[in-house]
Amino acid sequence: MGIVMKFTILLSLSSVFLLACTSSHKVERYVHKATQAYYIHYGGHNYRDLEQSNGPTFFLNEIVNGNLKDIATNEQKAYAYMYLAKIELKKDKPLDAINLLEQSEQKSNLFPYRYELLADYYFKKGDFEKSKYYYQRLIDWLNMRIKEVMSGSFNIDKLEFMDIRSYKDGQFEDEYIEMYNKAQPKEFRNILYSEYLSHKKKITEKQLTTIYTHYK
Repeated sequence: MGIVMKFTILLSLSSVFLLACTSSHKVERYVHKATQAYYIHYGGHNYRDLEQSNGPTFFLNEIVNGNLKDIATNEQKAYAYMYLAKIELKKDKPLDAINLLEQSEQKSNLFPYRYELLADYYFKKGDFEKSKYYYQRLIDWLNMRIKEVMSGSFNIDKLEFMDIRSYKDGQFEDEYIEMYNKAQPKEFRNILYSEYLSHKKKITEKQLTTIYTHYK
């Protein structure tokens, strides 16, 4: 094979690699833009029903149905579907949200988006029977995943960092960010992920206690 041919092949491979990296980074940028736009538009109690053209729905749809759908990972698509569901919950459209959360689960089930978001939604709406149901399902999910992590049957490398904000309430979760860092030992990341899940379980149990105590 001639030098020119070798150089051409190497150049082509480099171009493909750079394009893949650029595309991957673009999806990551859209994920971050979507979450930022969500909290700007829907973060407060008062918001406009009509989004701007570069609002969160635009970025999220680009990930699941648009130009980025063929390069976004399943975890990124699951995350995007979940945020689209959050938007529907803001509009008091729980059935549409449930449909989107089911699509999210079909892509990836690394986090209990459906149970957690719906439990909190119905709690805020005063529908404590539905809220209790979803909180109980959330605890079942958390117990299952904690057991998987402790037994070693869960692959911690599946976790994929999306945003430092919590998808649930917008608070920051910087104390758990290292569970995504593959440079860290797996044992350390498993422990951190277990602590993250246990923290969610503690909050959920507190919510259930509130329901049983005050809203029988």
